[in-house]
This record gives sequence, C-alpha cells and structure tokens, in this order.
Amino acid sequence: MDSFYPSSSSASASLFLPSELSSSGFSSTESESQHPLTKLAKQVKLQQQFTSEENLLNELNRRHRELLKDETREQYLCFSSVPLPQASALSHEQSQVSKFCRFSFDIKTGTLVAKVMPGRIHEIAIRTFERLFLQEMDAINMGKEIEPSGSVIVNFDNWTNEADSCFSPTTPDTDPPLTFIVEVGLAESVGHLTLDARGWLESESSTVQLALTISIPRDKAEVVFQQWERDTRGLNTRTRSHFSAARIITSVKLSRANNETSVTGESYVNEASFPTTQLALPLEKILNRTSVNSQRRDLVISEEKLRCFAETIWKRQSLM
Repeated sequence: MDSFYPSSSSASASLFLPSELSSSGFSSTESESQHPLTKLAKQVKLQQQFTSEENLLNELNRRHRELLKDETREQYLCFSSVPLPQASALSHEQSQVSKFCRFSFDIKTGTLVAKVMPGRIHEIAIRTFERLFLQEMDAINMGKEIEPSGSVIVNFDNWTNEADSCFSPTTPDTDPPLTFIVEVGLAESVGHLTLDARGWLESESSTVQLALTISIPRDKAEVVFQQWERDTRGLNTRTRSHFSAARIITSVKLSRANNETSVTGESYVNEASFPTTQLALPLEKILNRTSVNSQRRDLVISEEKLRCFAETIWKRQSLM
C-alpha cells in the first residue's frame, strides 16, 4: 500500500458529497468553498490532539473494539497536528490498524481523519459489491476494460485519501487514473460518509468521476445506495468556485419487512425526479472516455441484483 507522502501520481482523485440534500437531489450551497474533507474533520465528534504514535494507535484500537461490541456507532475519529511520518506509517501494509481503518490526511495542517470499520459486515459489503460490479461488466463484454484497485492512497490538493474500493480503466500505464470509487459505512455515519465521498469528486485535481455510497444500519434490514457524479452544468457564479460540485444522481433504498424485500428509489435529471429501482452507472465515466465501444451507455445493476446484494448482507447480520 502506498504512503501518505506526496507523489506525482496521475491517479489523484477527489469527491464532495453534501451532508444535506435538497428535494431535487442537489448539494447544499452552505460553506461551498470549504473542502468536504475539511468539513468532515470539523464534524467528527471525537477530536484529539496528537501526543504520541502509541496513544494514536491505542485510540484507534479502542474505537475498533467498541464498534465490534456495538458500544458505539461513531466510526470517525479526528486527530490534529499529526506528523507526516506517523500518518504515513498508519496505512503501510505492515501496519496493524490498516486492516480496519481508512485514513484521510491534510498534509498542510496535519489533520488526520480515521474511518474505523465497524466489523466483518463492512468488508463483506465491499467485496460483495466488487464482485457484483465486475460480473456485470463481464456480462456486457467489458470486463477487460476495468481493473479493481482495492483501497489505495491517492493524493489530491492538500489531502491524501483512501476509499473502501476503487476502479480504474485498463491502460498500459503503471499508474492509471481512478474513475470510480465506493464508500461503505454504518447508516449512523451517513453524514460523514457523504462528505468522505464528496472529497473524491470535488477536488481540483481529481480524476474520479463517479462515486457510490452504501449505508447499512447495524440492527435493521436496510441498505441505501447513493450514486454521485460531478455537476457539469456550470461553475458556481455566486462563489466563483473553480471546483465542480458533486450531485446525487440516484438513490435506491432496500428494506425488509414481513419476509418481503422492498425496493424504492429516485433518479434526478435536470432537477426533476423519477422513480427507479436500479442503478445505471455511466460507462463513459467509468472508462474515462466519451466514446464507448458498446451498444450500452450505462452499466445497469438491476433491482434483482440489488436485492441479492442486500439479502446477502442481512443474512450475515442475522436479520433474515
């Protein structure tokens, strides 16, 4: 796994997701000029000053134990004034905490945000979606066009960031640009999860064009997918921001009651909403090219496949 040290990597990525949505599915205009990961760091409840590497590791391990025992549902911790060498070491493949943490680090200020995995279900959800996505790409004869990158560290603006899962188009390059990322978290952390995802889409040097968040409650049979893209409709003239805001394209909710799984959702087009029960992921964004050698414009993940995904999770949670 890469370190937090800055590099000239072309696989820089960024994404901004708003913590609140308007009825049309577009991001709030409040604090638009502030980086989403900066907003995320300020919103985290547990704020600590870095004192030592040992103390930082103890706090991460403590939070992991608390999440495993369901003593808390707060996945995020924030540490200030963390030296770069210590922050970089956390995500090294030999680091014990890298197995259950994802990190965002502001190189300029030393602010470290840690997202702690709540348990095995988190990892199962990530791997299950990766398999589903790659199977669907194979089904339209485009499986060789995309490569999973796992959880990699990416540098953009002043930040380094890790997603739960990343994908990049297949190229001869040794460092292909990431185009599609997936973030998974507890439903109780959905506000933080949203900002985490936005950090991938809105950064100036981002290559990520598509983001998907998957929120899963711990004690309720429910899964919510939210699909985000950059808003390409124009710059914000009020703030004169040169960043592209993130925009929610589709939201699909699966829930289970009385031994039946229900699926509801909405897609947003030109500020109008339409009912949907599937995800339609644009291939030109996934493959980073405007011309796609396929009769399909989108990779469609059907209602049936989403049901299968959700029910797999619920069975592992003993909710079904």
